[in-house]
Amino acid sequence: MAKNNSSCLTCAGINLSTGVNDDLSNTSKLGNLSAHAQFRICTFFGVTVIQYNYFHVMAELLVALNVLACIPTIFLNIVAIVTIRRMNQLFSSSLVFLCGLALTDLLVGLVVQPMFVGYLISAVYGKWKVNCALHVLIYVIGTILTGASLLTITAISVERYLALRLQNRFRTVVTPRRVIGCLVVIWIALATVSLLYFWNRMLVQASTGFIIVMTTVIIFLSYLRIFLLLKEYRNKIHSSKSEQHPPLHLAKYRKTVITSLYIVTTLFICYLPWLSSVVAIVILGYTRALYGAFHVASTFVYLNSLLNPILYCWRIRDFRRAFQGVVRQAFCAPQKVTQGT
Repeated sequence: MAKNNSSCLTCAGINLSTGVNDDLSNTSKLGNLSAHAQFRICTFFGVTVIQYNYFHVMAELLVALNVLACIPTIFLNIVAIVTIRRMNQLFSSSLVFLCGLALTDLLVGLVVQPMFVGYLISAVYGKWKVNCALHVLIYVIGTILTGASLLTITAISVERYLALRLQNRFRTVVTPRRVIGCLVVIWIALATVSLLYFWNRMLVQASTGFIIVMTTVIIFLSYLRIFLLLKEYRNKIHSSKSEQHPPLHLAKYRKTVITSLYIVTTLFICYLPWLSSVVAIVILGYTRALYGAFHVASTFVYLNSLLNPILYCWRIRDFRRAFQGVVRQAFCAPQKVTQGT
């Protein structure tokens, strides 16, 4: 890794046809680039970044897509947070988790996507120092937010399992206060891991891989146990015709599980291209094509933050009604005041 004694940003252009200098000695393998390919090595607070000449047309398309997506992402998630705050009569651990997820999605649209747009524009216009700084900041902040989304959805899966397993004891064990504490711990832990990027990049990358594997296993096991327990309870209900209330309870619970499955499935669909590009880079090394594919895949990750509030409105009827009420109040309040005067 290139050292930067002034703890600021340096940038140097290097042509592969002239050889590779010492700046590349501690970076990831570069892959099979052509002899005339052009790339750059820069450092920002000691973090080494590889930069390739960008595909301008693709960059412009990604800029347009992210600009168009970040505006509704911000609006929908702000309304979602306000909606959850106003649903006092329905306040529960599930809604607290959804509020935490909406906050994460809001920050993606409010912080990460504008930075990503600036990153692409700076690459197109050759502003490599700005590009280098944004590259590192997006990685650090993006690790916190994507990790928070993944861990929050994992917590929702566990919470749904505990709701079925504990039943009457669930509300005394899984309280909103404890859920808030869980979310705070998640954010603090992810912020700590992300800041380690400035000291040990490999440790952060290893931690990220561990989190992805761990959360995937926990989500899979949670829903497996849920469906096994549902099957067990359904058999008990069929064997005892006198019980009528449990089927209604299980029907409502099953709907919440399906809703959380939609959220999990949407997340994995949006994250799969990104994960595939990362695996390809690890195996094949950095190339200009994979560099571009990685940023296209990153856009799919950001689009997940737009889809989540749409899923809430589609799948949760009470949330949809409250959401519509918030929107009507926001846009129709001036007219109501005028009519009343």
